[in-house]
Amino acid sequence: MTTKLIKYVAKVEIKYNPFDIRSTPAREVLRQLQTERMSKSNPKFQAISELVATPSPPVIDFKFVDGSQKTIFIQTPKQHAREIMTEMWEHAYKIDFDYEVNNKELDA
Repeated sequence: MTTKLIKYVAKVEIKYNPFDIRSTPAREVLRQLQTERMSKSNPKFQAISELVATPSPPVIDFKFVDGSQKTIFIQTPKQHAREIMTEMWEHAYKIDFDYEVNNKELDA
């Protein structure tokens, strides 16, 4: 997917226990989102991590510029970061399509 769609993602909050094997996909998503390429594409974008000391599964909260949210709970370490990123990109694409069809513009 193109990084052009990151402009529709306002914030990503990732909560995980670093000692939980299920956190591997969450950490990889965080790594991919904290690249220079992403920050250049959307300087307002925030990727935030919070370490927790509980046995709860890792949680990734996506917040989009239109006010919508998508929450993903990672139940297994076999869940691929690519699948999680694809869900984010698909949601961002829907927002892009809606903005295009309705002649909306992002706030500068």
